[in-house]
Amino acid sequence: MKGIPSSEKLKILSKGVTLKGNYKISPCNIYLLKITNGNAILKIKIREGKKRQIRKMGEYIGHFVLKLRRTQFGPISLKGVKPGEYRYLNKEEIRSLKKIL
Repeated sequence: MKGIPSSEKLKILSKGVTLKGNYKISPCNIYLLKITNGNAILKIKIREGKKRQIRKMGEYIGHFVLKLRRTQFGPISLKGVKPGEYRYLNKEEIRSLKKIL
């Protein structure tokens, strides 16, 4: 995220907000992981991602998202999968996905 958002701004987002056009953002977990080159690296855990939600959240608090990386989708983690790689889902992951879809 461009710049370093204050803990107050992150707290506002974590509680959930309503953006322009009655676009509601549900409460989420936000963690400041690292500050590098004057920018913040955050971990944001959301339950249901809406179109460009993370980017809109950043704009709401005046900080633009520079880079976005999904690390998990429901029960499926991308841990250990490098950019450009893929892996097959195991039976348990398939079952878990079927439950939530």
